[in-house]
Amino acid sequence: MLLPLGCEIKRRAQTIKRNLGTYRDKPLSSTHTRMVSESVPPGNPDPVAIANKWFHAFAPLVELGDTTGILGLLTEDSFWRDGLALTWDLRTFDGPTKIKRFLDDRLKSVKLANLKLGNPSLVDNRPVNLWIQSIFTFDVGDYGLGTGVFRLAPTSTGEWKGYTIYTSLSGLKDHPEQLGERRNELPNHGKWVEQRQREVEFADEEPHVLVVGAGHGGVHIAARLKHLGVSTLVVERNARIGDNWRNRYDTLCLHDPVCKFCDSDNIPVTTVLTCHLSHRAQPVSVYTVPIYLAYLYPFKKGWSSSVW
Repeated sequence: MLLPLGCEIKRRAQTIKRNLGTYRDKPLSSTHTRMVSESVPPGNPDPVAIANKWFHAFAPLVELGDTTGILGLLTEDSFWRDGLALTWDLRTFDGPTKIKRFLDDRLKSVKLANLKLGNPSLVDNRPVNLWIQSIFTFDVGDYGLGTGVFRLAPTSTGEWKGYTIYTSLSGLKDHPEQLGERRNELPNHGKWVEQRQREVEFADEEPHVLVVGAGHGGVHIAARLKHLGVSTLVVERNARIGDNWRNRYDTLCLHDPVCKFCDSDNIPVTTVLTCHLSHRAQPVSVYTVPIYLAYLYPFKKGWSSSVW
């Protein structure tokens, strides 16, 4: 639960959901299969040329809010997945009817603009999958930055059309996260512990957001809000952060670079550290992921989100 920022996001999402009605959620998987039509000519298609042609038709239609034109660029079994960019929610729409209703309701009011194509690539696993895919970026109104991914599939006529599209809100223009070059570079000359203690006690200001539950979702949102400069308090009923995993599972397995649960904010999954588990004596090597940082004893006092 997030207050008050989360209440506003939840209110917007609920309003949009009422307007769009019910829908059938179909997760998009990197292993999703779509049999290639026999009419597709053999050989290696040019992903750059095909993606450029399709995207240069797609981008102006998105900026104009021409939903009928956009549907003409999609397959009959297409999917559109949105993560906050258009719906302030995580939504999946399948098929032309649901996608058109979604775009009619949201596209002109949100106003996506400045769409830019990334580097297209070909995924050829015929006869099962044949994709041309690429990342693209865009502006979300006058407040947000977005990232998207599309996959093009060949149709029975040989034309390439959009099969899956994903749009996500990746940042806020006026509130960039304080990471990398934006971090405070001023030296504190050994005063970090004192400053951190005042921050934990909220000695200088009251928290603006309350997060109930220090699970992986709660810790993630607290970290993101902290880097946005939003004072956040996380409350947890268990004695220690991570007890909701520690008290449930006998073992901890993090060596899975495929599973996206292992991905996390600000610390890449491929970072490898040798550290001690809080309930074990011997050191172990793990792929570090902040959703499990509570297990990693050396980090327990250094985690910079305020948890009560």
